[in-house]
Amino acid sequence: MSKYFILLVFLSAIACSNNDPLKPGNISSNSQIGLVTEKSSALRIEPFIYSSRIIDLPKGEKLEILDLSKKKSAVAKSVDYWYKVKTQNGITGWIFGSNIKIFSAGSSFSVNNFEEQLKDEEFEKLSTELIGKWWSVNTQEEFTSYWIALFKNGEYEAKHKDSNHLFKGKYKIDAQTSTISFDEGTPLGNEFKFTERGLNYFIEYADDKNNYRFKRISLNPKSEQEVETVEEKKESNEPVPAQENNDKNQ
Repeated sequence: MSKYFILLVFLSAIACSNNDPLKPGNISSNSQIGLVTEKSSALRIEPFIYSSRIIDLPKGEKLEILDLSKKKSAVAKSVDYWYKVKTQNGITGWIFGSNIKIFSAGSSFSVNNFEEQLKDEEFEKLSTELIGKWWSVNTQEEFTSYWIALFKNGEYEAKHKDSNHLFKGKYKIDAQTSTISFDEGTPLGNEFKFTERGLNYFIEYADDKNNYRFKRISLNPKSEQEVETVEEKKESNEPVPAQENNDKNQ
């Protein structure tokens, strides 16, 4: 008997998805919850694609569903309603239906499970994207003095190129806050940010005086690939002293 009851509860929760017959102007307060399923999903002022963007919502963001558009719209290859939503920070706007999954507010079991699934998927993706050897660069994309190696097993190494001390430990990725924390520290600090720009990821660290950006030079964290730092370039470009030139001409 208990098995049938559990199955009934599970099926009822599944039914509370985007297929529910929600009607414009007929959504009671706090009755529907949406979870953002696509990263950087736009929250817009009005329910159409050319409306001004308020903010970008992160994947996994929980939303309160307030209303939906009177008819479906086509955006790229998807056809769906626009949903008026309120974020956990109280910001109100419209998001396209293909970017969210909707649940009944009472189906907390399904919401939590789906939320965990999104987090797991995002972690797996980020783990793949961030593994490798990273080297610090300046605003001219010239290599500077620091490197970090991130391993698939969650371990890391970090070092200043002129130091004998090698930092080693475990790192943790937080997809919601876009941070990487290092339990045994690095030459710079314990917590870094990662950002996605186009098809590439970058790791960044900022303190009170400086901003540091890291660029991946190899997918292999054990790579021995050498880079020429900006300091080494300056040294190699320094003019040879006049006396040395005279000696060579004799």
